[in-house]
Amino acid sequence: MQKFFFFICVFVSFLLSIQSYAAVITVDANHPSAGMYKNLQNAHDAANSGDTILVYPFAGKYSGIAVKKRLRIVGRGWYDVAGKNISTAISGSMIFSEGSDGSSLEGFEYDYGVDIDANNITIKRNDLNNIDISSGHVGTVVIQNYIKTKGCIAINVEKNNEVFISNNIIYEYEDTYGYDWKCEDYGILASDNSITINIVHNVIAGYDYSLSVYKSNYYVANNIIIGGWIKPKDHNGFHNNICHTDQLYTSHGNMINVDMNTVYGSSWYQLKENSPAIGNGTNGVDIGIHGGSTPFVLGGYPSIPRIVDIEADHLGTKSHGLDVKIKATTVRE
Repeated sequence: MQKFFFFICVFVSFLLSIQSYAAVITVDANHPSAGMYKNLQNAHDAANSGDTILVYPFAGKYSGIAVKKRLRIVGRGWYDVAGKNISTAISGSMIFSEGSDGSSLEGFEYDYGVDIDANNITIKRNDLNNIDISSGHVGTVVIQNYIKTKGCIAINVEKNNEVFISNNIIYEYEDTYGYDWKCEDYGILASDNSITINIVHNVIAGYDYSLSVYKSNYYVANNIIIGGWIKPKDHNGFHNNICHTDQLYTSHGNMINVDMNTVYGSSWYQLKENSPAIGNGTNGVDIGIHGGSTPFVLGGYPSIPRIVDIEADHLGTKSHGLDVKIKATTVRE
């Protein structure tokens, strides 16, 4: 009954919110299954370009796939503040291949990576391991994610790319398992003069380098940088960032050698009262993941209306149907 109620909620939500996508395809690996398919691959193969694939959480993990159509792939989220196990998990890699231009991935967790080899791909509100953007693409959006990796690079941007990275926690750390002993570690690596990249309102920590945008056409603003060095260390393109050491010069509103204990608390980088990040970003916005027009969303809940309550009679009739009252809340974009 609980699963049936959940599917009524999310399906009605999608009917309310989806305009440009032609159909909703459901995936549920539970037994018994309430979905149309039990795995992502079969759902992908059955979908038409423009469809939405809604993925139900279960105790295991869905295997990653190569996406070759324009699809919106949506999970339930990755963290619940109430402590309930509601996450939708992926293992392996999600690969956006030729033919997947305009696709998006939203609301998934676990130690998986994303490979992007298409245009206008959006990676949003996920908890994942790393993102690799192959050369020659435009319109990549990486927004409101929690990206943590033991590998060499959390976000790797290759040549001839246009990328927007905003309101993410990006955390590359030295591991003790020997994965990255042959490489330098980066939170974000985008070092080529053919790259145009905007990096705003993130929390970035890299073990060796938080970010390297050397030679690229970059705009880096309103970030909290808590680990690793920055290349280049200049003032051009860096605005109103807060650094824990002297990674930048203090031109254009950058703050260095800041005690991070004065900036945010222990709960998902929420700013403290009287934090130096409050109101000191560009145009008076707050610095960090909760500032700007698309603040970080705890839990990775997808940007669709969420049903919070349904009142319905137990029985309906042919003449009068079934009376249903729905209460919904919208997760801020």
